[in-house]
Amino acid sequence: MLFTCSGLPGASLAVGLFTTLQTTSPRRALGRVTGIMTAGEAVGITTGSILTAFAVDHLPLEALLDTQASIYLVAGALALWLVRPTVG
Repeated sequence: MLFTCSGLPGASLAVGLFTTLQTTSPRRALGRVTGIMTAGEAVGITTGSILTAFAVDHLPLEALLDTQASIYLVAGALALWLVRPTVG
């Protein structure tokens, strides 16, 4: 169950990112911006899948899961530290 819930931050990130892109991009460039973002996401997913397949074959699973948990904790701490509420 906990591993299933680990996808929630990514879903929230995707919603926030695409909302920001749609509200800040000029209407005439919205398709290009979305296309570039989607292409970058596809490259990232593909690269991550290949690297993960290599890592699973050569590293212990516990180390990989600990690394994933550490990345989530660092990302959460950075988000709390860097994101400041706007006044006004």
